[in-house]
Amino acid sequence: MLGTRHSVFVFSIIFCLLLFLFVSPQQSTAGSSEILESPQTFSVALPIVTGNLFVTSLDLAIERFEIVQGVQDIDNNLPLVADRSTLVRVFIACNAAQQLPNVRVRLEGSHGGQILADASLTSQPGTVYPSGNRGDLTTSFNFALPASWLAAGELTISATVDVDNSIAEANEGNNTTSANLNFNVVPPLRITIIPIIYTHTPNGVTYAAPTDTISEVLKRLYPIPSVQVTMRAPLAFTGDLNTAESWMNLLGQIDALRALDGAPSDEVYYGLIPSPWFGGGYSGLGYVGFRDSIGLQLDSSIWGQDAGAYTAAHEIGHNLGMQHAPGCSAAGVDPDWPWPDDGHIREFGLDIAQMQIKPPTSYYDIMSYCSPRWISPYTYSRLMSDQQLQGSVQLQSAAQEVLYVRATLDDADNAEIAPVYHLVAEASPAQDGSDYWVALQDSFGAEILRQAVNVLTAEGDDFVLRTISANLPEPEQAPAKVVIGKGENVLATRELSESAVEAQAQVTVLDNQADTLQWEATDKPALVRYTADGGASWQTLSFDLQANALTVDPSGLPEGGYFEVTLADTAEPVRLTVSPAATSQ
Repeated sequence: MLGTRHSVFVFSIIFCLLLFLFVSPQQSTAGSSEILESPQTFSVALPIVTGNLFVTSLDLAIERFEIVQGVQDIDNNLPLVADRSTLVRVFIACNAAQQLPNVRVRLEGSHGGQILADASLTSQPGTVYPSGNRGDLTTSFNFALPASWLAAGELTISATVDVDNSIAEANEGNNTTSANLNFNVVPPLRITIIPIIYTHTPNGVTYAAPTDTISEVLKRLYPIPSVQVTMRAPLAFTGDLNTAESWMNLLGQIDALRALDGAPSDEVYYGLIPSPWFGGGYSGLGYVGFRDSIGLQLDSSIWGQDAGAYTAAHEIGHNLGMQHAPGCSAAGVDPDWPWPDDGHIREFGLDIAQMQIKPPTSYYDIMSYCSPRWISPYTYSRLMSDQQLQGSVQLQSAAQEVLYVRATLDDADNAEIAPVYHLVAEASPAQDGSDYWVALQDSFGAEILRQAVNVLTAEGDDFVLRTISANLPEPEQAPAKVVIGKGENVLATRELSESAVEAQAQVTVLDNQADTLQWEATDKPALVRYTADGGASWQTLSFDLQANALTVDPSGLPEGGYFEVTLADTAEPVRLTVSPAATSQ
């Protein structure tokens, strides 16, 4: 199709030819002799042609934008996350019946009227289709926004089609459209991965601790700007993870590590389990609304690409308050799930890192038991809200002397209290809406302190884990008993004893190759920790230890710190410290 300048050039040539044919001087012949007449003079006015000679009905227009960070609905109702990878899809409307090639689109951006760095992005020549298809990336002009465009606040984008004006159109006035986007502040997701050294009792084989294979997928799925991963020292666990009992035991240990390490409430503690032994069955478990979970590092060649990462996304989704999506025999389905279907994502998803569309009728939500999985608008919005509310460390109260109390409860509320430790930590807030409580009593049974607590739940296919975990402020009077109850009923008690004998114990170091900590023999369980910053943070080495010695490899510990041994179930704190420096001889 000819542009304006080509039309003017062709018109000029045609006009000159016509002028030559019809306006040339006339010649005359009479008899045998030629008579030459005087030439006639003509005046011709040439028009100035400035428009297109040909009338066209072709029209291009910006039809709409789609701004996607993982999933989006057709009206762009899903909120956007600041500093998260973002793709703008520009759909072009064209009234031609056929494809129109060699079209270029420009995208421009500004914040608060200020032109941004890399303020103009221009596409390569592309094809405009008679109608765009959300399920086909080739039918839209796609722009990955630069980092400078993704700051929190309002971004104005403007798209223009046919930026070099090479296409003749009936209407040039609809070639540019603008939109305002709002990017919301969401804290990064902080995860401490605890690699599990797993001894599988059915075959007696010990499997090495895995490495991080989950964080990249979480970053692509979750409504967060980034994932901040800390790889913790491995935890050795022996059991049979084909059974519910072992799964509940391991999750309880991860929960205890969080409290004893002094981890903040916004941080996810995730136990990552090697799985060469696995042939089917339980693959993960996580508390709902409390950030502790565990899962298998599943072999992608057997269970599908990134299967272990999707297990982590599912369990950490529970940690961030999500229940199950419907379908595939899932129990504990979210009563607020908004669609009467089997857990499909309902809108087009997009893995920006791989530029792969996730069709809404063939992909299921990450909280479903079905596969393949992606994230639905419902889960995306809910996870974003939870991370905005819970995902940054709030102003914490000062650390103080507390009693760390934990217990497990069965479906009939039969409770068992684990060993109780004196810690210096932040006290847990009272959960005033709960019927469950923990109390401290003196030796005569008089109540010194009572505090309402929540019961944490983690649900498997055929079991529910229920636990209590709380740091109670230590009263001025030394307690003699810990009591757990519900309403007017006492569910369990645990005795705390006098600690004069244990207070005289000392910690010694036995050899130079590995630190072997030893303390006076006692019948009380022990907690062994290490700190390199004077107790501001801790690495738990062992807890509920039924021995009076522990051998530790100091090469994996930061220099300049010390060990602390805390005896359990004492009325007053009993803490014994020693520095690894004492090993040098």
